[in-house]
Amino acid sequence: GIPCNGDQVLRVDPPPTPDGQPTITLLGDDSIVKTGRHRSDRKYKFLGAVSDDDNGYVYFIPSGADRVLRVHVATNQLEEVGPHMEDGGLERVHQNKWQNGFFSKVDRCVYAIPLNGDRLLRIDSAGGGEDGGADPIVETLGPSTVGVEKWEGAVIAANGVAYSCPNNYKGLLKIVPAGAVGGHSTDKAQEEESGIENTVESNSASAGLDTPSANGDEPGNTAGREKDAENHSPNGETKIKYQHGIPTLRSATHRVRYSAKKAKGREKDKPQIEGISGIKGDADETFESKLPMAIRGEHYLTYNTEDIDMHGALVQLLSDPEMESLLGGWSDGAERRMENFTIPPQSLNHRKGGQVAEAQDALSHRISTDEVFLDTFDRIVMEVVLPWLKKRLIECGSVGSDTVETTFYYQRPPTLRLQPGPSRAVVKPHCDSIYGHQDGELNFWLPLMNNDLTGTYLWAESMPNKGDYHPLKVQYGEIAAFHGSYCRHYVPANETSRTRASLDFRVGIQGLFDPDWSMIGTRADHNRCKVTL
Repeated sequence: GIPCNGDQVLRVDPPPTPDGQPTITLLGDDSIVKTGRHRSDRKYKFLGAVSDDDNGYVYFIPSGADRVLRVHVATNQLEEVGPHMEDGGLERVHQNKWQNGFFSKVDRCVYAIPLNGDRLLRIDSAGGGEDGGADPIVETLGPSTVGVEKWEGAVIAANGVAYSCPNNYKGLLKIVPAGAVGGHSTDKAQEEESGIENTVESNSASAGLDTPSANGDEPGNTAGREKDAENHSPNGETKIKYQHGIPTLRSATHRVRYSAKKAKGREKDKPQIEGISGIKGDADETFESKLPMAIRGEHYLTYNTEDIDMHGALVQLLSDPEMESLLGGWSDGAERRMENFTIPPQSLNHRKGGQVAEAQDALSHRISTDEVFLDTFDRIVMEVVLPWLKKRLIECGSVGSDTVETTFYYQRPPTLRLQPGPSRAVVKPHCDSIYGHQDGELNFWLPLMNNDLTGTYLWAESMPNKGDYHPLKVQYGEIAAFHGSYCRHYVPANETSRTRASLDFRVGIQGLFDPDWSMIGTRADHNRCKVTL
């Protein structure tokens, strides 16, 4: 039995006769049957298991778990094998990485199918030896294919080639183990996606799934390269389409920020925590947040994009020809994806002749009045974010139990940010407290497109003024949570011809967030919706 939410492996030995009783054994405990460090609820560890026909092992496929788990059938011994998925550089996705798999009788390896994971997982139980005595080799095959709930299950043909059925992905996943009849060679592993005229073929340790590259290329298609060439001058320098102005068109603006000079002597004008305002000279030693550390750390959530189609709601909202001169649109023949959305340069230009204010006001109005968009956003908050947040509060002792009512104040509407390119403009490092945001609220950031196409991930530090900036690598269907009020964050320049589209919002927590407090000198740009769970 596969331990998904359980802390033990279930073993059932059938009786020797039909009228006998099976023998039931529970193996291991939570010291060996573990979920990933990104979770604290001990859930969603493994999805599926595969038997290694040669060496007597059963391998459990990691979903939220950080390592592969296996059991030796003859001895009942459980052990984790292979490197830590993230620390070992095998996989960046934390949750729902792989689901189910198969044992190839061609190369005698176990394969796990990428669900949300970027790459195919392979386990060589023999470890390169012939008798299974060596340590198993656990590796992922890349480069990556980004997306959520891409493929599920696999069927193995008579020639040893495996086909995985698409769930959200627009094509079959074809896996050709080394030595399979019909493969391009007998000493190389090959993977390809049916419907894409290109095959990735390399040594097995580095073979990979075919995926669009960051410059917009698609496998077997030169259109991306031609378009990229249009954005470069003959000497190879990037042609900057957005020469002047702000980096993003957004649906909310901060008119005034905190000024230490203007606020001198007026305590209520200052950020709520003295010494961590994000102003040069502040130090993190004085940081005493009321938010529990278990809440302030970075967290990653997922949601079903087929059920909650935030991208589709945004595309529908922006599909208005009358607003193209201000907000932009899609060129003829372009697929209506947000990465293909183009914005008039003057809508980001705050100089004379620009129309930044008009464009931002128009976008803000549409976001705040579109019921389909808001209803879809509300589902993300009510069905995903707030239940997760309350569970975390219970786990760290801030809320007694699930029956205790807890009030939240979430930003509604969220802030939409559209960052086109090529551009050199960046969102500089800042923390939100300088704009009047409170200690007792948490930031949530979610992209609405393939972020690998632009490379414009949100970068953040792990603690206030620590300066250890790192990208929050989430994709469509994933949400990053972090303490943006006091942890500085920024977004780099978009040097590609694609557009970054993302939503961000904040949630205040009862007892830690004061809905009536405001920092004098700032204007509240965000409405709040009060919800009690």
